Amino acid sequence: MFLKHSLVAYKNRPALIIENSPDLQIELEDGRTQNVRSKDIILIHPGPVLNIAHLEPQSGDAETAWELLSHDAVTLRELAELAFGRFTPSTAWGAWQLICDSLYFQGTPDCITACSTLAPHLGQKLLFLPSLVLQWGQASFRRVFRC
Repeated sequence: MFLKHSLVAYKNRPALIIENSPDLQIELEDGRTQNVRSKDIILIHPGPVLNIAHLEPQSGDAETAWELLSHDAVTLRELAELAFGRFTPSTAWGAWQLICDSLYFQGTPDCITACSTLAPHLGQKLLFLPSLVLQWGQASFRRVFRC
C-alpha cells in the first residue's frame, strides 16, 4: 500500500502519490495526473512530499559509497545515507538516479549492490562511444562515396 504524498518512480521519473483508494493516482513532474497500477511504480521515499518541484539535485560521493559497498547489499535508504549523508526525498531520488545510471550500483530499493570494479570506469568511457561510432561512420561514408 502506498501512502498519500509518497515519492515514487514511474518510468524512471519522479511522481507523487495523490490518491490511493480505490485506484492509485499519481502527479507527474509536469503537473498532470495519471492512474497507475501498483506494479508500475517504485516507492522511493514514504514522504510526505508535497511538491515534486521541491526535489533538489544532490551532490554526494557515489564513488566512496561504491567502494564501501563492494561486497554488501543495502537498501535505498542506506545508499542515500552513505552517498549523501541523510535520507530525505531529494537524497532518496538522487540515490535512485545512481541506480538508474548503472555505473556504480544496481538493484531494487530493497536490495542494492555495487557494480563490478570495472563498471564505473568502463561506463564513463562508454558514454563517449556513440559519438565516436558516429564520427567513424561519417568518415567511412565520405571515403566510400568520396564526399
